[in-house]
Amino acid sequence: LQNKNFKDTVHCTFRANFVGAIHTHPVRGKLISYLTDHDYWSNVLILIRESFHHHPLIDKYKKEKRFRELKAAIKKSYMTFCPRGTGMNSIRFYETMSFGRIPVLFSEHCKLPFEEEIDYEEFSFNVSYNKLSEISKMLSINSKQLDNMCNASRKIFVEYFSLGTYCAKLVGFLKSNKEKIHETR
Repeated sequence: LQNKNFKDTVHCTFRANFVGAIHTHPVRGKLISYLTDHDYWSNVLILIRESFHHHPLIDKYKKEKRFRELKAAIKKSYMTFCPRGTGMNSIRFYETMSFGRIPVLFSEHCKLPFEEEIDYEEFSFNVSYNKLSEISKMLSINSKQLDNMCNASRKIFVEYFSLGTYCAKLVGFLKSNKEKIHETR
C-alpha cells in the first residue's frame, strides 16, 4: 500500500475511519458499538465488510473496489482504527503508516517491531479493550498535532517498514540480538 501521494493531510475531512469485518475478533464489535453509542458519525468514517479482504470467494473486481474504498477512507482521515483480527496485530497498522496517517491499534499483548528504537507514542495510539473511552480524547486532538503525528508516522514507515528498508533493519536487529534471542527461545 505504499503511496507517497497521501502524505498531505489536506483531504482529511474525518478524524478517523474503520474499514473491515467485525466478526474476526470481539473488540471489533465493541468498537463499532462504542462509536454508534456515542454518535461519532460525523467524525468517523465506518465501512463494515462482511468478510476478510482476501477471502477466496471474493473476485478480482470486488477486491479492487474494496482497495479503492480503503485508500479513500485512509486519505480522508487523520487516524485509522486498526483493531486486531484473527492475529494479535493488524496489518492495517502498517498500511496506515504507509499513507502517512495515524494508526490506532486495538490489541493487548501485541509486541511491535523495533520497540527499542521506535517511539510508537509519537505517531500512533494503542487502546486497551476496556478503555474505548480514550477514543473521545483522540478525536478531540487539534489538527496541527494530528498533522505532526501523520508526518512522524510516514517518516518512521519509510525509515523502518518500506520495502527498501525493512529487511535491512530486521537483519541488523537479529544480528545485534542474536545471543539474547538464543537465550530466551
